[in-house]
Amino acid sequence: MTNSGTIDTRGTNAEGVFGLTYDRNADISVTNTGDILTRGFDAEGMNLTTFGPASSINVKNTGQVTTTGFAAEGIYATTNWRNSDITITNSGEVLAKGAFADGIYALTGVYAPGRSSEITINNSGSIRAEGRFAYGITAVSLRPGSEITVNNSGELFGSTAGLYSYSATSTTINNSGDISAGSGLAIDTAGASTSINNSGLITGFVDLTNSSDTFTNTAGGEFTRGTPAASGAAPISSSTKLAARCAPRPSSRTKTRASPASSVFGTWASSPWSTGQPAIPSPCRTRQEGPTCGSAAPANPRWASMRSSAGRDPSPIR
Repeated sequence: MTNSGTIDTRGTNAEGVFGLTYDRNADISVTNTGDILTRGFDAEGMNLTTFGPASSINVKNTGQVTTTGFAAEGIYATTNWRNSDITITNSGEVLAKGAFADGIYALTGVYAPGRSSEITINNSGSIRAEGRFAYGITAVSLRPGSEITVNNSGELFGSTAGLYSYSATSTTINNSGDISAGSGLAIDTAGASTSINNSGLITGFVDLTNSSDTFTNTAGGEFTRGTPAASGAAPISSSTKLAARCAPRPSSRTKTRASPASSVFGTWASSPWSTGQPAIPSPCRTRQEGPTCGSAAPANPRWASMRSSAGRDPSPIR
């Protein structure tokens, strides 16, 4: 699919671009050089899903994707079976304005055979998620052999977190751009080990896994842990390699959500971080989570009850 014009939609589930395949070797490829504008509940700019094995998703955006609406991601992509990678390259602008609306949401390995399905996200443009409880990038790979790699040389911002990743294999983040969050939580990862290589600017806290994580701050890189004036934390600069150990996570987090029609989007209850920062809701979006976000991820029908109430069949991929 190729778009070089303007796509403008309004309404519930009114995606700008919708792609769905079920067969083996049934890839989806989308190139956007134009403008995609959606307004409405769950109205993603792009909604792309494959169910068959060896069915990858490739997205290239040099244009502008703007969404306004509850749970209306800029780009939503998921593959369900084995050997089905997701690659998203953005050099344009992705802007999500609604509550629970991530800039980019990528998920692989929903079903048990969905192994060896990697996620690669390259951003040299701008990705912003400005609504309540929104993440600039959410990347989740649930099965073995499914690495996550995020290369950011542009701008990445989320109101709750700039970047969230859960991988059963590994997460690698290479940043030469700018990563920040309205909450003060720049990067949050869970699952297998995380490696961060920073030569740009990371503003905010970094919450990593219980595995052997590394944070390498190369020459020219700057890691400002929150606002120095408020937290007393000085920025980290120059060539430094850190044992990047996160602050202790709450022992459990319980979430309750009202229906989309309600004026209250949800109530979040958990213990605050030991750093004194407010508790941050997790993108795993399950009703109950353990000490690590990923422990509950495989049983995650994302927003199933809310989609059902909106008139769309609940999907195991959401």
